[in-house]
Amino acid sequence: HIQTSILYYLRKKERSSTPKDIMFLTKVTIFILLLAGAQMTVSQVIYTGAQTSNVIAGDDTTYGQAKTKKDEFEAQLIDGNFGVIDFEDDSLSGTLSNGVDYLITGAGASIVGSPNAGTFPTSGSKFLFFETNGPDDTVTISFPNGAVEAFGFYATDIEVTTLTVHLTSGDTETFAISSPLTAFTNVESILFFGLIDAGDPITSIDFEFNSFFDFIGFDDIIIGTANDLCCPASSQGGRRLRYGGGGPLNSCPGVQC
Repeated sequence: HIQTSILYYLRKKERSSTPKDIMFLTKVTIFILLLAGAQMTVSQVIYTGAQTSNVIAGDDTTYGQAKTKKDEFEAQLIDGNFGVIDFEDDSLSGTLSNGVDYLITGAGASIVGSPNAGTFPTSGSKFLFFETNGPDDTVTISFPNGAVEAFGFYATDIEVTTLTVHLTSGDTETFAISSPLTAFTNVESILFFGLIDAGDPITSIDFEFNSFFDFIGFDDIIIGTANDLCCPASSQGGRRLRYGGGGPLNSCPGVQC
C-alpha cells in the first residue's frame, strides 16, 4: 500500500512537471518497484539444531533443538503433502507420496534395524546407517524425475560432515554440518538440518564425511516440491513472504505469503 500511494503521488506530479522532472520521477518510480520486489523475495532458508545429551532413541520429546527446528521446517510445508523417507520398507530408492522419485547411492550405506555405535532410528525401527572408510566418502541422494524445493533430515551421532547441494541452475551450495561432539564418542545425539530453496530447486545432495572409520545414521528424510510449500516460488524466482500482515492466507495456518 505504501508503494501504491507513492506511485499515485508521482503520477500526479508528472502532470505538472517539466520533461526533466518527469525523467527524474520515472527513475524514482523504477527504483521503488525494484526495491519493493527485492525486499519481498527470499529464496533460501535454513533450519538446523542439535541435542547432544539425554537423547532417547525413538522418543522425539528428548530431541531438544533438533525437534524444534524440524517443527519449524515442517511448518513451512503443507501438512500431509510432503514426502518422508523413513527406511521402513528397506529400500534405497522409490517414489514418495508426493510423487518424488529418490535414489540413494554410496559405498558403505545400508539400512539397519537396531541402534549401532551411537546411531539409531529416530522413528520406527529402521534407518540409514553409514560406515565411513576414510575421509571424502560420500552418500548421494538424487531425484531422477525432477528437482525438489525442500529437503530436511535427522542425523544421529554426527560429528563433522560437508553437505553439497546441487541446484537446477548448475550451481552448488556447500554447508558444514557439525555437532559439539568429538569424533568417535558414540554418544546418542541427534541433529536436524533443513533447507528450503524455492528460487533454485535441488537436483541432488552429497553427504561427504570428514573422518576415518566413523558411524553415522540418517532417518526421516523430508522431501518437498513446489506444490508442497506454504509459500511457493514467485515469478521472480524466490519465496514471497509478507511480514506484518496483509494478503490472503495460504494452505498453512499462521503462515502468510
